[in-house]
Amino acid sequence: MITDARSPGEVISLFREAVVGLGADAGYFLSCLRDDATRTSFRSFWACDPAWPAEYASQRWFEHDPWLRYASCDAEPTRASYLPCTSPEENAFIRAAAEHGFASALIAPAPSSVGLSRVGVLCLGSADPRGSRAKATPGSGYWHARSPWSCITRLQNPCARNCSGGGASQKPTCTFCAVRP
Repeated sequence: MITDARSPGEVISLFREAVVGLGADAGYFLSCLRDDATRTSFRSFWACDPAWPAEYASQRWFEHDPWLRYASCDAEPTRASYLPCTSPEENAFIRAAAEHGFASALIAPAPSSVGLSRVGVLCLGSADPRGSRAKATPGSGYWHARSPWSCITRLQNPCARNCSGGGASQKPTCTFCAVRP
């Protein structure tokens, strides 16, 4: 249990276990706190290619991260492929993330009672853009059955069929389901 962790290293190990347990190849949790108009601080856990957090910081990807942008204005988990990129920098972020294990990803905002001054996002990724590992593919029945937010999704949407099919061109009604009910 995370409450039993005695060091940051133990917490990170538990986070890595959770990412793998959810069937993802990679994952990270990022929390952004805007202290005032000039200062923003970040806290994060990374379970991915170690080069990705270093590049994320050095390239200042937090300024052009469409997943963080999405989390700042929405609370529903979604596939990264559903999020439009609004700039060339966001497109570059997507390419860089794919190189580090996030070729396909599930984006799960972590709403805060503090409002927009604090934003959190959990990103779970698959190195395969097609998601060849069925259980690691956002949209497979595995996510529906095993994800910690599946019960919330079912409350918001009546689809509970554990679907795994559907056309790639149609956006499903259910975030994790590839078929419209």
